Amino acid sequence: MERGMIVLGLFLVLVIFFIVDKGVRKWLNIEKSEGTSRYVNRFHILGTIALLALFFMVLSENNGGSHQDMFASGQAYTVIALLIISQLFDGYMHWRYHKNPREYVITLIFLAIMIVVVAVAFIMNLLLG
Repeated sequence: MERGMIVLGLFLVLVIFFIVDKGVRKWLNIEKSEGTSRYVNRFHILGTIALLALFFMVLSENNGGSHQDMFASGQAYTVIALLIISQLFDGYMHWRYHKNPREYVITLIFLAIMIVVVAVAFIMNLLLG
């Protein structure tokens, strides 16, 4: 049952991201970037790869433990911090170098949604765990 709830939660988050992306782009008149323009330069790609590698290194240290073990050891907080840093890095790179100067707004809105989702998951873990 717990695994089904996680899948349902992830699906709902993806639907929310899709709806917010479409709505904010229409509301603020921000055009969708075409193709591989998500990464603005080589430094952006390398920085993203480095953050992802660090993210997976931290996750791999859990050795199949439960999510309660991750919170007890502090790994969950490191993972959350890495996700936030990754989004902030993307936002900065989009703000500074992207062809569409307002693309960073979408990234920062997704960061805010991600923080809310993580906070709700954390609270649910405290209440149910």
